[in-house]
Amino acid sequence: MIDGVMDHADSHGGGGTSSDGDTQWMTAGGGILHKEAPPEWLVQKGGLFHGIQLWVNLPGKEKMVEPKYQDIGRSNVVLLSSHDGGALVRLIAGEVGEFSGPGSTRTPITLWASGTQESRSPNLEVIVLGGRPIGEPVAHYGPFVMNTQEELVKAFEDYQAGRLGTVPAGHA
Repeated sequence: MIDGVMDHADSHGGGGTSSDGDTQWMTAGGGILHKEAPPEWLVQKGGLFHGIQLWVNLPGKEKMVEPKYQDIGRSNVVLLSSHDGGALVRLIAGEVGEFSGPGSTRTPITLWASGTQESRSPNLEVIVLGGRPIGEPVAHYGPFVMNTQEELVKAFEDYQAGRLGTVPAGHA
């Protein structure tokens, strides 16, 4: 979340509220249902909501890992700046030089973004993404991303049969 508030709840008990500079990191793995939305009070108030959602594909051998949710508060990330103070890097996961972020990933990725700018600002907001190419076929439908059509059908059948669980009532 860059600015604003987001609530999250999932079928494995993960969840919470993220705001200005917080990160929610969810690995879907073998299947998880989740719901995320701005809280009702923010919708009623018409408040600011500015964030980034990034979906990262996993290699086939990692797709069925146990689902995991990480609530990474802004006070836990590593903040790095350029020597002249003109750039800020929020290190959420992985390594930059000798610094390590608190989050854990299943595949290496890179995101850089300023946490203090928004669309009405005269400053430039930059997001740079990078990752290791997987080099595997991709089959996708809705939120399901697998390697083959057969795996995709199986994932959808698991969802329809309720094997991914339910999001607890009253959350997000």
